[in-house]
Order: sequence, then structure tokens, then C-alpha cells
Amino acid sequence: MNKYGNRLRELREQRQYTQETLAKLLGTSRSRIAMYERGERQPDFEMQEAIADFFNVTIDYLFGRETPIADKDGQTVIEALQLYNAYEEATPEVQQAVKILLKQVKPAVENLQNQIKPVAERLQSQVQPIAENLQNQMKPVAKNLQKVASKTTHIQMVPAKPPKSKSSQQLSERPHLPKDTKK
Repeated sequence: MNKYGNRLRELREQRQYTQETLAKLLGTSRSRIAMYERGERQPDFEMQEAIADFFNVTIDYLFGRETPIADKDGQTVIEALQLYNAYEEATPEVQQAVKILLKQVKPAVENLQNQIKPVAERLQSQVQPIAENLQNQMKPVAKNLQKVASKTTHIQMVPAKPPKSKSSQQLSERPHLPKDTKK
């Protein structure tokens, strides 16, 4: 059973990252992320820490040993438990005041979410073509950089000719005498 890979895939998909995007953000390759998810490879400790920090979970959570520290909205389980415990320990009057407050706040929050959602969708629809255009413009630049890099690497790999030794210099400085054709 591949708990680590399943948890990694689950976290990646919850945040709507591709393997390629996650790999770039973590400074590794897409194939490594894929191998981690399939259970073909285990990340080293540094990469485990980086993944846990990136998703705001513990390494134990990645290995299937505990619940996540934070949900996708960023509220931590610990915070939620602390709030619940404070509510449970409060007097009945305070609990009633919290219920009334929540009833008043919830519609306001929903209203804000409904107002923000179309703005966010409109911004996303405007930004996406710009991002795609930039990517298309960068493709030829990236190809040119790759060509330059490959030429630079090739030039650096060509060994310099070693200087001639004294004995070979002396031999080349001797006059060449015609061969005797008499036998």
C-alpha cells in the first residue's frame, strides 16, 4: 500500500497542481513526483520536509499516520479544536451570543463570497490569455537559450592542443634531407 504516494497525489490534486508545476515549485523533476506518487521511489528526508512544508502538513501525515494540520482553506485543525474547546467551556450565555453572532456573520460572508466569485472568474479569464501569450512568446527565447547553452557546452568540452615537447620541436626543426634513391 502506497500511503505516501496517495497522500502526495491527494494534496497536489486538492490544490490543482500538475506534477510538472509541483516539481518546478519543489525544484525537482516531474518524473520524480510521478515515481513518488506511484510508490516507485521514496523522497530523501530533505525532500520530505520540503513537501510537508509546502503543503503545510507534517511528514507523519504524508506517511498516513495522522490527520492534516491545515485544511485547503488554511484553517488548522488545532485552531478549530481550540475554538471548539473554548466554546464548550464557555457559559451558556456566551455560547448563545456566539450562535447569534455566527447567524449574523454567515450571510455576510456568503454575500461577500458571491460578490468576489464573479470578479475572480473575470480576472482569471483575463489573465489566462495573457499568460498563454507570454508562454508562446517565451518558447523561441527558451529554444535560443538552449542552442546557446549547447554551443557553449560544446566549446568548453573541446580540449586545447598540448604544447609540443622539446624533443618533437627539435625533430621538426631538423632539415629534411632527400632520401637516397640509390640502392
